[in-house]
Amino acid sequence: KHFDLQAEYFASVNQQADGIEAYEQVLKILPSNQNAKKMLTSYYSGQARYLFNQKNYSHAIKYYLKLLKIEPDKSENYLNLGVAYFQRELYNDAVATFEKAVSLNPEYGKAIYNLGLLYEKTGQYEQAQKQWQNLLALKDSNLPKEYYSYAKNALSQ
Repeated sequence: KHFDLQAEYFASVNQQADGIEAYEQVLKILPSNQNAKKMLTSYYSGQARYLFNQKNYSHAIKYYLKLLKIEPDKSENYLNLGVAYFQRELYNDAVATFEKAVSLNPEYGKAIYNLGLLYEKTGQYEQAQKQWQNLLALKDSNLPKEYYSYAKNALSQ
């Protein structure tokens, strides 16, 4: 409780680094503290997105990894981490994280699409073909039409 109050105090007086550190301490002591999880999730995801958009993929990866410690079952976090790995050309890490995203949500079209692209990039064409087939089997109206067009085109070659 003391750390939780300390974290809130630091956050309220714009001492963000101290506040984040205090929330991290709260989670070490009380892993189920929802307030600390909420604050750290917001901070880590914001930092990761900002660094990713600045093309600072190495530092973005560090924040995505921190985020996954708090939200280990959120497929979107694995997708974002995988894209950062892909940008850094850490292809084995990217494959593992995209596969994890798909295992958590087998109909996650963005993860399937990125996994297909990655398999193509690394010359694993048979694996890529499977991903394109999986993508085309989805009925996800939120996916860009270009994803489906790309998959159809890749399968026709």
